[in-house]
Amino acid sequence: MLCHDYYTTRPLIDRYDSPRLGVNLDPSHDLLAGNLDVGWIVKEWGRKIMHVHLKDAVGTQEPGRFIFPLLGEGDLDWKSFFGSLNETGYDGCMSVEFESFRYYDQVLGGDTEKAAAISLENAQKLLSSSRRRK
Repeated sequence: MLCHDYYTTRPLIDRYDSPRLGVNLDPSHDLLAGNLDVGWIVKEWGRKIMHVHLKDAVGTQEPGRFIFPLLGEGDLDWKSFFGSLNETGYDGCMSVEFESFRYYDQVLGGDTEKAAAISLENAQKLLSSSRRRK
């Protein structure tokens, strides 16, 4: 993968500045790379954000040293993330990347609909709580 966080993507976007080239923003990748200020990252990308992945993370960007827990269980600052998306005027699509595979197998018994329902509920709660941030 050539670009995996803000600092590896920025040179590409700057070099090929085009309205057709944008960012698929996944805050978990920045978090694992040590870029903890997701609000700043959202504001820096601004109108270049074309799509958003909702995925939380814990750990560092080394094999075996990170996990993608359920939304809200990791280290991501969701209030700052959603607040900054709102400030930049982002009104595009968001998709949840469910990668809590052990939970999926052991707790949900491989039930995809349950995983989707939990993800939607968590995303709605995080979004709602970010609107009450002040």
